[in-house]
Amino acid sequence: MTSNFFPAMRPLEDQVQRAGHVLFALDYDGTLTPIVEDPMHAVLPPPTRELLGSLARFKDVSVAIMSGRIIKDLRELVALNELIYVGNHGVEIEGPRFRFTEPAASVAAPELHQLGIDLAEILSHIPGAVVEDKGLSIGIHHRQVAPVDAEEVWQRVLRAIDPIKDRLQLTAGAKIYEIRPRVSWNKGDTVNWIRNRLELPNTLVIYAGDDITDEDAFAVLGNDAVTIKVGDSAATTTAQYLLPSPAEVHGFLHWMHDMIEEKTSKK
Repeated sequence: MTSNFFPAMRPLEDQVQRAGHVLFALDYDGTLTPIVEDPMHAVLPPPTRELLGSLARFKDVSVAIMSGRIIKDLRELVALNELIYVGNHGVEIEGPRFRFTEPAASVAAPELHQLGIDLAEILSHIPGAVVEDKGLSIGIHHRQVAPVDAEEVWQRVLRAIDPIKDRLQLTAGAKIYEIRPRVSWNKGDTVNWIRNRLELPNTLVIYAGDDITDEDAFAVLGNDAVTIKVGDSAATTTAQYLLPSPAEVHGFLHWMHDMIEEKTSKK
């Protein structure tokens, strides 16, 4: 059963105390930063950046930032070299000691690139519709599309992907449609890959996200991790806990930092 996080802190405190290592997997947009009109204006608040860097410097902590963005853009926004970066909803990973791209997603890259060119032409007459080629996925931003044009954007995207929907999948996020390779890999698989690659015993995963793609991770990780849904408490989720906004996520990370610092000082 999903519950509001803060009244349930005590069991998590016990889990952290027992863990040999803690892996934070944190979505970016809508989790660490509020959703904004222009995605490039989703700036990480300086106190949150400082907190993430401080967490990652603990010997028994790793921090992974998850996003549908490409890793290059994510690195520029977060600007912390010691973190693990996960782009395109999990199919590309870069960390201080490793780099990985899901093989089947790489194969789909040329077809995605051509689709992006086609969609840019198909939607060029609709003000506010922006097609972003992210290499291993395509994003169709429609936040600034007039309501009268919104249905046309959706229908044109559906028609464009229909002939190739056996190879590519279409999902709807927060004012964005995303087209990704139809592969058996999601953010949950990504986190498990990172956990295994760290090769550290008794690693506790703490995953927080707000997006529909984060629900895939919640389902895959299940009770083997602490899962936190960020945002609307009325939304259906399989996460164990709820936090209403990025502001509460910051408070949660601060609490975790203090707990881990105290635990470390006792060693």
